[in-house]
Amino acid sequence: MFVVCVALVDLEPAQLLLFVQSFGIPVVSMSRLLHCLDSAMELDTEAMEGAVVDKGYMAQLIEVQCMRGATGGTKFYQLLLEGHSAPSQTGGLSLA
Repeated sequence: MFVVCVALVDLEPAQLLLFVQSFGIPVVSMSRLLHCLDSAMELDTEAMEGAVVDKGYMAQLIEVQCMRGATGGTKFYQLLLEGHSAPSQTGGLSLA
């Protein structure tokens, strides 16, 4: 977990999104990444929104990670769903 924390220092929004899209990241590390997305949302929502190429894909990716047991990413997920009338086919993110 320490390695993940060190690797996340001073990342640009686009770089953080690339990490989240990586395969094989353990659930604990993914949770840390998702919480970093939420922190980044608090700092610069416009930069985070501008870094997302495909909101639907990112929303689905966060849903899958949460099904795996990862936590966090709720603020970023809400940004992804803005302007959409319904969550994706997986039923949306559990905020529990």
